[in-house]
Amino acid sequence: LVTKFGGRILVDSAPGAGTTVRILLPPAPFTKHMEPRAAEKAAPRTPKRAGTPRRILVIDDEANICEILDEYLSRGGHDVATASSGEEGMEILKRRTFDILITDLNMPRVSGWELARRVKHDSPSTLTIMLTGWGTNIEELNSREPVVDRLLFKPVNFASLSAIIAEAADK
Repeated sequence: LVTKFGGRILVDSAPGAGTTVRILLPPAPFTKHMEPRAAEKAAPRTPKRAGTPRRILVIDDEANICEILDEYLSRGGHDVATASSGEEGMEILKRRTFDILITDLNMPRVSGWELARRVKHDSPSTLTIMLTGWGTNIEELNSREPVVDRLLFKPVNFASLSAIIAEAADK
């Protein structure tokens, strides 16, 4: 994975002294959906309340991501629902509508891409945010089938997330 992104792994080890592993990665590329990592600002502890509270569905197979986003977005006054799998997310989507979908891309069985496709089909005005820890070419996929409105990389930059939600509230 590290070499896939043009990085290197350096390991220093000595008996009785322990082991140090360093992972060196090049800077993240700039995309129209994301500021360069170096320009990111520290996230505020509590998001600013911007306009109308939004109904937000967060879907990620990593429970800690769901918990963190739920707490952060709820503190911002939003109505948040979470799902720990694509299947669970699909069930929630059958019962409720949302202003914003935040979904992990790589999940077993039902991917974030499939979820975004369904949401855009059923509710084109819903803002879809793809959350990923992998370097993938979302823009290329999205040019063929536009289902993703914004892209966020893990770890989540809360300042960027807040700006995206505020921008959606303004529209």
